[in-house]
Amino acid sequence: MMERKYQLVAWTQNITDNENARLYMIPSLECEVQADLITDLAFIHREEYKFNGPISLDLARRAIKAYENMSRFEILTGHPGDGIRYLFFAAKYLQILTKLI
Repeated sequence: MMERKYQLVAWTQNITDNENARLYMIPSLECEVQADLITDLAFIHREEYKFNGPISLDLARRAIKAYENMSRFEILTGHPGDGIRYLFFAAKYLQILTKLI
């Protein structure tokens, strides 16, 4: 019979308390999850610089969603300062969105 080895890579704490919920991950997993979020933000920045002018309504909406997702991830993984910073970026795109409408 083969012996299986398992490694704990993520766990939660205070999940029933919305104010203090926390997600813990090993650093390699955190980087892996964060890579997808960074890819979304990089796409938005490439598109924004490609046209070098006012961004489209769709791109502004996509930017807001991407920054909110990154903010949520940062706050849940114990980096509230970074999470708030990403919320400010989302607010910047929300301001652009309101001007486009």
